[in-house]
Amino acid sequence: MGNFGSPFYLNTSMEYQKDIKVLEGPWEKKGFPNGEEQTDVQGVISKTITTLYKKDGYLCEDTVIREYRNGGDYWDTTANKRILKLDE
Repeated sequence: MGNFGSPFYLNTSMEYQKDIKVLEGPWEKKGFPNGEEQTDVQGVISKTITTLYKKDGYLCEDTVIREYRNGGDYWDTTANKRILKLDE
């Protein structure tokens, strides 16, 4: 039999982390205190990021919502929509 390489393993117990650069200011201080996202903060239910932008002659909106669960777990949802046609 041929050598098809190593088998694929998925470690479901690993933490998912990604290093990102966030510029200083209220955005950084409120969203990432101490330089990290706080996923197990007492009383925080969700965080929302809404981005407005122009695309193909329309004003558009992207919304990302992170809902926090017990034990530091979370659930992310995203939505995007055209808001209105721009007169350009």
